Amino acid sequence: MINGGTNVAGPTLDSTTAGNGPVQQGLRGLDTDGTEIDVTTGHYYDLSGVATQVRLAAATIDASGSAADVILRVSTNAASPVGAQDISTGTGNDHVIFDNLNDTRAGLTISDTVNAGDGDDTLVIDGTGVRISWVHLNGPMSVNFENLQIVGTSAAALSTLLGQNAYNLTLTNDLIQANGSGMLNIINDNDANNDQSGVSTGTYWLNTAGTGVESGVTIDARSLNAQNHFTYNGEEGAIIDPTLPLGTGVGQLLNPANISATTADRFIFSDANINGGNVIDGGALDNLSDTNSIANNDIMEVRNTATVTAGDMQGLSNIGIIAGVNDQAVAQTLDLELTDSVIDALVDSYHAATAAQIETVNVRLNNAGDIATPVAGMGLTLDASTITSKVAVNVLLDQVAGLGATDSIQLSPSGGVVTLDTFVTAGNAAAFVGPADTLVLSLSKFNWMLTILGSSLVLTPTLTVRTSCSVVLVQ
Repeated sequence: MINGGTNVAGPTLDSTTAGNGPVQQGLRGLDTDGTEIDVTTGHYYDLSGVATQVRLAAATIDASGSAADVILRVSTNAASPVGAQDISTGTGNDHVIFDNLNDTRAGLTISDTVNAGDGDDTLVIDGTGVRISWVHLNGPMSVNFENLQIVGTSAAALSTLLGQNAYNLTLTNDLIQANGSGMLNIINDNDANNDQSGVSTGTYWLNTAGTGVESGVTIDARSLNAQNHFTYNGEEGAIIDPTLPLGTGVGQLLNPANISATTADRFIFSDANINGGNVIDGGALDNLSDTNSIANNDIMEVRNTATVTAGDMQGLSNIGIIAGVNDQAVAQTLDLELTDSVIDALVDSYHAATAAQIETVNVRLNNAGDIATPVAGMGLTLDASTITSKVAVNVLLDQVAGLGATDSIQLSPSGGVVTLDTFVTAGNAAAFVGPADTLVLSLSKFNWMLTILGSSLVLTPTLTVRTSCSVVLVQ
């Protein structure tokens, strides 16, 4: 039992058996010899693979009477056939780290009861040696945690498909209500420095050497209702310059190729829960405001028929791919609205898109990277009618033979290139085995006039289409 303490520094049961003198140890790099020289707040370290790292293994750990910031690293309760642990902390800002090695759940199961009490508390999923797949089932499991942190695992991802990434999290309404009261913060960024924006010719921010190496995560949010949401802080790519002291932001010689990699993440939604309430930063390829960054490879996957407006995506940034996926037996359609501001945020939130530095987002439907064997088509209704010349869209339509997806693309008169791959016209329909797709053009936005001349409709000025596609004119 742990009692007492203050609401500042508290006991840390997260250290190794090695080391003499002022040693910074554990997840947060806290000094363990009493000199109180701790690592900068916001930096996190992955000790899971360290042979001398200590983990508590007990049926009950009771720190509910402590007002201090308690840090606990646990594995599992070997005395219980199901590994049941009963863990409670008090009113401090506590961290409970689940770190059972070679365990696909890192030691946290439905048999555990973990209550963080009051404070701004963090449930940490560490583990190493295997990919982690974690589902919060109905029951007590974990309560009163405002934050869920992923530290990293040594197991490599097979892909970003659910179950194949390094970390795989399935969110439930019970999880978010029991912990975030409607909003759970998910953290996959072990270095606070590279959240800050810099410029390549002056001040820029480095990755901090030694902090934990982040792993990719796939988050399945399809079961969430409209009242439950999550935030996500992903790892940014950043300049690594070992010639400079740790944490310095002073720019010297910059090698643009020397940039750390971001993680490959996927966020899975349905129509019911992609609604503007989630705040997701997948992590830009770099944290520089003066570079023309390309989109990362993070994926926002939308399952089955859904309407995704600009408002629905207002909290999303640094997610380079929008993927529509049909896992049903009948055709589905993704109705998608893209604007300049949405694309600018999705491609690179640190850099402002311009006509000279165009930012391009990628859209794909029923792609092999998202679903192995679809049995019905995924159509796209794309409204890109307001985009300008500072952004662009690359679209790879679903044209798996025989599935018959139908697409409708509304273009902009203000520039903004939309590139369509496998767009079906009357001339190539046989090759793709599907109904002809449609271009939608606005008479008012393009300043066209449609008049009746005898028995004909006349469009002024003349529209020339260089392929035999279907064109729909709207007001």
